[in-house]
Amino acid sequence: DTVAPLEHIGFVWSVVDDCVVVQGKESTRALIEGVVLCLDDRRPLGRIFEVFGPVKQPHYMLRVDKAHAPSKGAYAYVTETQKTFIDAKYISTRR
Repeated sequence: DTVAPLEHIGFVWSVVDDCVVVQGKESTRALIEGVVLCLDDRRPLGRIFEVFGPVKQPHYMLRVDKAHAPSKGAYAYVTETQKTFIDAKYISTRR
């Protein structure tokens, strides 16, 4: 989507082979699996295939083409049209 506003959702925390971990910003709701994240120039970063980590700061695992892997620390964005959150009633916590 070339016109939808972008929302900064986190940064590239780790890059290992074809897997990228994006650490979400603190106090943000978790996006669902399948959402496509992009870089600030709107190039697709990858599709979320796993969400993990703390509820208040979700992490996202993406698979990428190794030849086009982003740099650690790069900002990750989601377009307004892609932004879909996990329903809180499906999140369970253990104490």
